[in-house]
Amino acid sequence: YPLLLAGELPGLEVGPVTQTISSSDMKVVNRVEVSFPFLRLAVQAGASVQLRSAKTLDVRFDKGVIETPAIVPEFDFPTAVSVLGQQLDLSPLQGAFQGLQGAVREAAEGVNGVLSQQGDLEFPIDWDRGQTWLMTTYLDDTLRISRGDGGGIFILVKGSE
Repeated sequence: YPLLLAGELPGLEVGPVTQTISSSDMKVVNRVEVSFPFLRLAVQAGASVQLRSAKTLDVRFDKGVIETPAIVPEFDFPTAVSVLGQQLDLSPLQGAFQGLQGAVREAAEGVNGVLSQQGDLEFPIDWDRGQTWLMTTYLDDTLRISRGDGGGIFILVKGSE
């Protein structure tokens, strides 16, 4: 739920949320893309799964990854933003922002060159809440609906392979 609420923050955009399943080694990777003004990155959570019954999977998250971020050199400066239900007029700042665009673009190219040489940040997930279960309540060739042990409902649509 916090992920869905994050998309309501000014300037933060939650991109595609995907799940990749490998039935050969019983692994799952959940991935979400997130964009901020001038920054784009993705976060992954990897898990091992074990079949508990025909409809239930035990899931143990064991690895997190923050993919190498990228600086986004182009940004459309908004004329207004909504913060806590109030509109803030940013149009007086438009001129100053336009003057910075060239410098930002040049700096972003340099920073991206350095960042691209860095690897993703991997970290272990080793905590009690990293273990959960999912019960599949509906499944066909393109759609899966599952319920988690915390009461969450997950609706997943199969993408192209």
